[in-house]
Amino acid sequence: MHLFVGRDTTNERGLVAELSEWHGQRRMRLVDPAVGGLEAKYLSSVLGRREWLPSWISSTILPAGVRITITPRAGEAVAPLLQPPITVSLDNGR
Repeated sequence: MHLFVGRDTTNERGLVAELSEWHGQRRMRLVDPAVGGLEAKYLSSVLGRREWLPSWISSTILPAGVRITITPRAGEAVAPLLQPPITVSLDNGR
C-alpha cells in the first residue's frame, strides 16, 4: 500500500491509497478528496526514551510502530474511520 496526499501536481486531489498485490498484476486506487494533509510519526527508543518522533532516525533499526494522522481540507470533514490516528505496530514492536 502506498499512501500520499495528491495536490495540484497530480490528477487526484486528497488522500490517495494505491493498493497492489505483492507480485501480482492487480492494482486499485482509492481517493478521498476531503483530505488535505497526512502526518506520520514513528515510535522509537533509539534516543533512550520510547517516544513518537516526527522522523525515522535510524538506517539500521526499524521503528516499533507508525502513527498516521489525517487532516481535512479547509471546509471539509474526513470520514469517521479516518478521524482517529491510524497506528500500525511493526514486527520489532511486539
